[in-house]
Amino acid sequence: MEKELEKMNSEEYGIVCFTELTEEQKNKAIALFVDGFYNVISPISRKKETLRAFFKACFVQENTYVCLCGDTPVGITATGDWQTRAVRIEKKVLREVFGCFKGSYMYLPLKAAMTKPKVSEKTESYIDFITTDANHRGKGIATMLISHVCRVTACTSCSLDVLSKNTNAKRLYEKIGFKVVRKIFNPLALFSGMGMPVFMRLEVKKEVVL
Repeated sequence: MEKELEKMNSEEYGIVCFTELTEEQKNKAIALFVDGFYNVISPISRKKETLRAFFKACFVQENTYVCLCGDTPVGITATGDWQTRAVRIEKKVLREVFGCFKGSYMYLPLKAAMTKPKVSEKTESYIDFITTDANHRGKGIATMLISHVCRVTACTSCSLDVLSKNTNAKRLYEKIGFKVVRKIFNPLALFSGMGMPVFMRLEVKKEVVL
């Protein structure tokens, strides 16, 4: 992880909590998320503007972190723990975004898929998602975000899911130190054509988390 973080030294990168962003920066960060995960989340809606409105309303903002290059969001991640996930699914929000009938119909399946905790230990953090701007990949942003999560959550281990066909991301996580624990059945991910989620875990060594 230290070698990846060295790449950041010559760039004007910094990480802030989502709550610290301006409204314009929040919109750009949400757009970055939607673009990065569109293949996975498009079954919810094919319209990116609808997805942006939905996730902006549902993100747990205090658990969401954004990497800025200058003033521009270039990376985003969010975390959960043994009690919570990075989104809150509320029927009211679904009805406002998707309409009364469709929003009500979507409530239970989305709540089951997106709010159930993925880890059980109190000292374990779960990275719900992480993505970076295509023009800033290969510069250590994902590593910087993961390191930040490990530091601010004071966790002893950090877990995440990566789709089995996303081989580049899987190799990156393995390079950082994540180990494969198991594969998970997820109909939404399977429908996207990106394979099955692979659950990976990083044992955090506090002396190397910057």
